[in-house]
Amino acid sequence: MKKIRETEYVYAAARVHSVDGALMGRDKYIRLAATPGEEAFARMLGEFGYDVSDGVFPSLEKKLEGAFGFISDIAPEPKLFFALRYPYDCNSLKAAIKCEFISGFDFSALYSPCGSISEKQVEKAVHDRDFSVFPEHMAKAAAEALKEYSETADPQLIDLCLDRACCEDMLSLARECKDEVIADYVKNRIDMMNILTALRIIRMGKDRAFFESASSDGGFVEKSTLAEAVSEGEGALLALTLKTSLGNKLPAEGFPSFSETERIMDAAFAESCEKYKHSVFGSASLLWYLCATENEVKNIRIIIAGRAAGQSAEKIIERIRESYV
Repeated sequence: MKKIRETEYVYAAARVHSVDGALMGRDKYIRLAATPGEEAFARMLGEFGYDVSDGVFPSLEKKLEGAFGFISDIAPEPKLFFALRYPYDCNSLKAAIKCEFISGFDFSALYSPCGSISEKQVEKAVHDRDFSVFPEHMAKAAAEALKEYSETADPQLIDLCLDRACCEDMLSLARECKDEVIADYVKNRIDMMNILTALRIIRMGKDRAFFESASSDGGFVEKSTLAEAVSEGEGALLALTLKTSLGNKLPAEGFPSFSETERIMDAAFAESCEKYKHSVFGSASLLWYLCATENEVKNIRIIIAGRAAGQSAEKIIERIRESYV
């Protein structure tokens, strides 16, 4: 794939900047969290640009699907942004495989239209055991995951196997397209996943070998370095994390709860993307727009879950992720 000149993105960046004002800031999240009643919530979400004609939850998928479609329409090389679609392909593939073995799941309800592969293609791939429609690493991992599951009946192995492969495919595509912005985004994403995985494994009392099987190569932080920190314990992992851009907001005295650690690192990740917002050259502003939309939908899901649990608006707002706008 030929490298796209940065100047070829000028028109696309202008299109992004013409619509980014519709993204939600903290004030709108507060209003959503505090709105009494589900009808009023849906009405307000509609006022904020969501198509709630089929319900609140479908409107979130529509928003994401619309953002990916918009970027595909304006990008000089749409395939580059498949790197951000691959996680949705991965989740759909995991769901389809599990539906083969575990009764009571409806794949059509679990499939995400935000990926690069259609629902019928995913179903056919699993049914025929032919995964050639998927990117190279996920295709290979899917066959391995099926074999592992048939031998162990452990669905976690499906997740571990395919999550690693997804990261490899994301990074491979960024390198194929020779795009440093997307490559850096993927590396940061891998680091965040690996650090959170390491923390979870330490707190579960699992060992280094388990971390090595559950983590991905390709981040800025070497996997072997993180594995060594897992062997040494939470203090060593914290010391290592504090040296990264993702750890610069963590308290030096120790990791907080897992969910709070994830929220803090999400904020640092958002900060790392902030520099892309006003770029007019290269893929940066298009990447920022997709990340901002994904973050917005994630925050709305947090608000919905908090409201369903009867939490106060103040408590809900404490849990939302840093806004990109």
